[in-house]
Amino acid sequence: MKHAITAVGIAIALVTACAPTQSNVSPSPTHARESALPPGGTATPITVDTSLAARPSDPARVVLIDDDGSGLNLRARPIDPGTLADVPGYVPIPFGHHYVARVSPDGRTIATIVWPSGSSTSGAKIHLIDTQRWADREFETPITNYATSINFDANGTGVFWTQPKESELTPSLFGLDVVSGRVREIARLAHGFYARDMVVFGGRAAVYLMPANVPINGTVQPPVELPHIAIVETAGGSAIDVPLPVRAGFYPDSTAAAEEPFRTVEPGLGWDLARGKLYVADAESDRVFVMDLRTGKIAGPFEPKSKRSMLDALWSLFGSVAEAKMTSTSRQHAVVSPDGSRLYVTGLRSDFAKGTDGKYHEFVTPLQLRVIDLSDMTELTRKDGASTALWIAPDGSTLLYGDNSYDTSVEGYATRRAFKLHLLDAARHDDVALPVDGDPLVIGFEARSRMAFVRLQHSSSGSLGYASLALVDLAGRAIIRERAMERHFADVLLLGGP
Repeated sequence: MKHAITAVGIAIALVTACAPTQSNVSPSPTHARESALPPGGTATPITVDTSLAARPSDPARVVLIDDDGSGLNLRARPIDPGTLADVPGYVPIPFGHHYVARVSPDGRTIATIVWPSGSSTSGAKIHLIDTQRWADREFETPITNYATSINFDANGTGVFWTQPKESELTPSLFGLDVVSGRVREIARLAHGFYARDMVVFGGRAAVYLMPANVPINGTVQPPVELPHIAIVETAGGSAIDVPLPVRAGFYPDSTAAAEEPFRTVEPGLGWDLARGKLYVADAESDRVFVMDLRTGKIAGPFEPKSKRSMLDALWSLFGSVAEAKMTSTSRQHAVVSPDGSRLYVTGLRSDFAKGTDGKYHEFVTPLQLRVIDLSDMTELTRKDGASTALWIAPDGSTLLYGDNSYDTSVEGYATRRAFKLHLLDAARHDDVALPVDGDPLVIGFEARSRMAFVRLQHSSSGSLGYASLALVDLAGRAIIRERAMERHFADVLLLGGP
């Protein structure tokens, strides 16, 4: 479930010290109740005073998005970054069923696309939320399909997103002028692709396009072609398409389970926007390619060789996230350090095979976490255990990732268990593993206090379980606070900037 607003919620008049928003409809709740979960403690209720007089004079720094208790509707309101408790004086803004969102560079505006229902990708609207007035501005331009991401330009005056226009397989880049409210289609991109990611830098947008070679009636259609990066001038709309020299999407696999003879291939993308580069980690080898995002030229392949003993290349015993169908997977994750000096790459391969019981079982082979020196494309070290995406702190000092162990004796997908959150010191390459009760997902960094916000997904037999929000002290390398949500979702938007 990922971010949205209901029709009434989109037009609500919020209780603020300034002028109301475009509608006079107000939300009915006058207070909200949540559960706080101290480390090692039990959940205790928190009653929040949302009267106007209770609102502090200091601007909000962190916005929490969670479920309103119904399991169907999300909401957003400020929380204290130290205690994780609700900040008094703010009526929650509805975020619908799911959403995509981004904070402006100055932290004063949240741009979000929200969908009212989980049964359709239609009916969404784009919103701009003034984080100081706590006022929600809705735009009439409908979002008629899904959008994978939304981004501001560097000065915060333009908002950009991708969505299919003519059909599911024809993505377009759209832009919104924050001052005038004008929405325009900037460029229509190549047919036969899904837009899976998008970044904005230096007057350009770079869109990652994955070929739509999906299974149809049990047969994988021939790949349209290799994945592409579309580089679009956001002012004029001129664009170039650059094929990537790696595979991405669904492919026939003779080694996969007979019921689902396909493999999902997902390369890792490490964006270095400060230097206009994209690092592409091949999901099926140790190769790395480097794209110049200004010219579209690609260098490589590079196959980083270890500077250390071959003992660093041991395989780990841990696995990764199960997919929705019994499809074998080859996946890489990549992230670049903020100073552009190092590339971190990890991944996994999952395969299905019949066991001695005659049933299909998942066998997961993690690809170790590799640390690559980008000055000479050599490998500094390898670490065992990475089984999630990678997240780098804004100052580059700490890399965070999760791992878990698997029970492969069960039929179908292996059961995940024994979750840990790793904090890797980027200089020393040593790490601290924090056992956590749930699947960890890093959702934000508070740069000034060197804190990370981590969602822990707690599973429950026969249900979605519940989520909790953990506050991780990067300097102390410990979880110092945790707050349990009513339902299965939690997210944060940080307003202070990096």
